[in-house]
Amino acid sequence: MIFNYDGSVFIQKREEKDIWLHLYQFPVVEATRLDLDWGALKQTLLAKGWLEEPAAFVPRVGAKSFQQLLTHQVINARFWEMDLLTLPTGIPSDWQLIPRAALSKYAFPKVIDRYLQDKGLYLELG
Repeated sequence: MIFNYDGSVFIQKREEKDIWLHLYQFPVVEATRLDLDWGALKQTLLAKGWLEEPAAFVPRVGAKSFQQLLTHQVINARFWEMDLLTLPTGIPSDWQLIPRAALSKYAFPKVIDRYLQDKGLYLELG
């Protein structure tokens, strides 16, 4: 999930002891299917407290999927972007709100790098 707020975006540092230890990621919603629809995703985000109603968010159209091949598994990622109009009270304490223009200063897994390059977000640097 890419949560945009006032020119910034939320990221979090991975602390699990795996291949992506100390890399950054956008908040993750794991699903058994890549074709999760907006209604099901919205309910999950509301239940986690990451969104609040009445609607203080605007989902962007066109979630995009990317894949990364690891030696032991295939990572399929679908990126949904959302503009937050207000900050939800349920935002986890390990989320960091950073300017979108600063994304290139953080190390991300390859699958997220591909998404950022596709969206031209690394090109916003001064």
